[in-house]
Amino acid sequence: MSDGSNRRNDETEERRTENKGNEVNEVNELGQLMKMMCNDMKKRDDILASLVNQVSSNSNNFQVMPDLTKNVSSFDGSGNAREWIEKNQEYDGYT
Repeated sequence: MSDGSNRRNDETEERRTENKGNEVNEVNELGQLMKMMCNDMKKRDDILASLVNQVSSNSNNFQVMPDLTKNVSSFDGSGNAREWIEKNQEYDGYT
C-alpha cells in the first residue's frame, strides 16, 4: 500500500515539475514574442520617421518678394504710396 501511494506521489510530483517546465517555456515564449513585437514596432517607427523626413525635406517653401529694383527710382516719396505698391503688384502679376 505504501508502495502505491509513493508511486502516486511520484507521479503527482512529476506532473508538477512538468507543469512548472511548461509555465517557464510559456513565459519564455511570451517574452520572445513581446521582444519581437517591440522590434517590429521600432522598425515601423523608423520607416515612418524616414518617410516623414523625406516628405518634409522635399517640400519647397517660397517667400515671394516683388522685384522692386526697376521701380524704386520711379517712387519719389510724394503721392499715394498705396497706389504705387498696387501698380507694382499688378506689374509683377501678384494681383
